[in-house]
Amino acid sequence: MENLPFNTPLTKAREFLKRKPTLTQPQMLELSKQLPTIQKREKLSDLGSLASNAVEVLAAKQLLEIDPDPVFPEDPHGHRFVFRCFHIPRVANFLASAFQTERGSLPLFLAPLGFYAIACERTHLDWVMMLSKTPKNSYRGIDWEYKHFANDFSHLPAITEDWFLIPPEKFNAALERFDTWRKHAALSFNWCLYSNFQNSDAVFNFLRHEAKGLGSFLLKAPKWIKDFPGPLIAEIEHDFEVFVKSKGLAKMLRDKELATWLIEIWPLVLSQGWHYGEIAKLASRRFPRGGPVITASAIKARCESLALHLPKESRGRPPKEADSAILTPPKWMATRIKSFGMSHQCSLYPLRVPTVYAKRK
Repeated sequence: MENLPFNTPLTKAREFLKRKPTLTQPQMLELSKQLPTIQKREKLSDLGSLASNAVEVLAAKQLLEIDPDPVFPEDPHGHRFVFRCFHIPRVANFLASAFQTERGSLPLFLAPLGFYAIACERTHLDWVMMLSKTPKNSYRGIDWEYKHFANDFSHLPAITEDWFLIPPEKFNAALERFDTWRKHAALSFNWCLYSNFQNSDAVFNFLRHEAKGLGSFLLKAPKWIKDFPGPLIAEIEHDFEVFVKSKGLAKMLRDKELATWLIEIWPLVLSQGWHYGEIAKLASRRFPRGGPVITASAIKARCESLALHLPKESRGRPPKEADSAILTPPKWMATRIKSFGMSHQCSLYPLRVPTVYAKRK
């Protein structure tokens, strides 16, 4: 009789179980002990195949610690999208809660995961704005009232898994939308790092000092939480070095609030086809200060200094708006986005991780 292949690679263990061998009572007992580990390794292998970088590989391991049975859509084409756009932000949310409870503020090294959480929030808001055609709206049984005069997003529907399991657009388009939001959040973050430190060594020293200050917390934390700081710090250092090597950084050391806001709303600018004149009007609403008027030419020059370029079809004159006092939903969203450079509490890292994910029924 074939022996149970304990401590064998996952593929061999899987092949053994498929053959449905006849097991003795002791073997059945041992299998019952080993099966959860085998199943977890199999799920981890499946999740790892969805990851596209080191941060996502790390998040895949930790996802199973907070949710042993993460939900995915029936359509396999949506698995990568749901993993990256919903489950990784859940990991970010969990870690943010753990570290914020310990420190009272969020450590800088969580940024690479934070970009996923911010992109999740903004992709969801982007969909809600896209579907807000009237004051009262509904999508798959979710009802909400769009209020153009509101100062924040609290009146809009919360992030739930249903939005991501069955998104309002095809999975490929949804993933592209998400990645655009994530990349611009990362660009804004690196811009803030550069404007505050202007030196790679200063950034690296800050990150290591911050991680060292969490020593007592990490000693008591589960092993899977201890695994995070090192790889995330390495990711920030790598991305920042690449960023610093880009051209024109000297021009970026001004107008931190306006610059980071422009970077972070750029996904909306591209998807909506806005012109420089329209962006200038939105900037005037977002920064209503007494001073020189924000003109289209000034916005164009600032965008070009940040390597933000409009497609050719958006470089002419903007279309006339029927009522400029009432913004369209996407424009309202743009004027409510708070960028990294606009935080007065923590200018380096105002991570806004969505704090509530609806529980699965």
